[in-house]
Amino acid sequence: MVKVFHSNATKYMDLNELDRSKIELRYLVPNVNVFDSSALKVFRDKYYRSRYEVLN
Repeated sequence: MVKVFHSNATKYMDLNELDRSKIELRYLVPNVNVFDSSALKVFRDKYYRSRYEVLN
């Protein structure tokens, strides 16, 4: 799901000619337990320029 989110966000940025270097993607979740280890690895990968935020 994280990679799909990133792909959709990237397509949106390209279609709207937005500067990717000025955009940080945030994936909002109710708690960190919703991720498995592969999803957390995606967020640590600097290529994706994404992070997650836990809503309290």
